Amino acid sequence: MTWKQNGFKVVGRKLRLSLSKQTKDYLKSAHGIESKYVWIELPKTLSLDSVKIQQVELVPYQAFGNISYSLRIIYREPIQDFKGRPELNERKILAIDLGVSNFATCTDGIKSFIVDGRILLSKLRLVNKKTTKLKSVLVRQKLKTSKRLHRLHRYVQNYVNDFVHKASKGIVDYCVKNGVGVIVVGKLNHGITNIDIGSQNNQKLHQMPYGKFLQKLKYKAKAYGIQVIQIDEAYTSQSCSC
Repeated sequence: MTWKQNGFKVVGRKLRLSLSKQTKDYLKSAHGIESKYVWIELPKTLSLDSVKIQQVELVPYQAFGNISYSLRIIYREPIQDFKGRPELNERKILAIDLGVSNFATCTDGIKSFIVDGRILLSKLRLVNKKTTKLKSVLVRQKLKTSKRLHRLHRYVQNYVNDFVHKASKGIVDYCVKNGVGVIVVGKLNHGITNIDIGSQNNQKLHQMPYGKFLQKLKYKAKAYGIQVIQIDEAYTSQSCSC
């Protein structure tokens, strides 16, 4: 479900969403509920004071016979201004090699830094292990739904999204502060394409969220006028399968 600007309002620490006539009629007939709005309390860490909200989306996530929802607030905000930053130089290039333990190895020829992927890898291994165990319980008990599996996969999905957001932001911030005008994302490190991350179902490298990382890196870089060049799309065209 999507609400445009005339369909929602921020009131204090709450978000008010208007209900369509069809939804209001359904709630009244099916549940005896008469209401014009849905009220959602906003997280204390979320500040919307300086942004202009474009639209609000309520997105379903369905897995293992259960469904939950995510609230997405799409807004426009001014890009972060780094005081005293140099002008972007297209001759200054940041090269990125993707890997597993070292998720992204970055260098501009002067400085180098690494985005550590070991914690992410550990999370994926743990989720694979728990998933295999819980699925075996479902088979033994002849069940088709599992709230625990649903919550587990929702948790890792959120974790992955947070990881790629922070990783891409850190890289773009470095480029802006150092006048880097071009980011080149190279091929995956040789020899890692068959790494097994621990699942009995042989979940392998495609679980690493290279696709999501590239998507976020590109739109964050574009906001500052930084060009992103992608050399190998073999894995970065995929999203995390968690």
